[in-house]
Amino acid sequence: ARSWIEATFQKRECVKFIASPKDEHRCCCGLSLTFHCGTGAQIERSEKPEIWSPSRHTLPSPTDAYGTIEFQGGPHPSKAQYVRLAYDTRPELILQLFTREWSLELPKLLITVQGGKANF
Repeated sequence: ARSWIEATFQKRECVKFIASPKDEHRCCCGLSLTFHCGTGAQIERSEKPEIWSPSRHTLPSPTDAYGTIEFQGGPHPSKAQYVRLAYDTRPELILQLFTREWSLELPKLLITVQGGKANF
């Protein structure tokens, strides 16, 4: 059975490689050509490529990246919960996750991680 998080939240994956103007081996989404070849994404090679857009060039699917992350290296290791969300996630669902599912107070700061690990 899927968890409430998997049933409620989605992530987005790029489905069309459009070369970045800065690096022809990297998509405008930030991932490499090699990564896209392994996912079955369309590869666009043209003199006038279309402009990459998350709404047109990604597809949503249930999130599978969530849990607890442990921060090490400081004087006291600490843990925090995380979830990978799509850019268009409704804010009220995020607040419900924080307050009802994770029993947290309303946040004073939210941190986003961009790039890095492929499934984060």
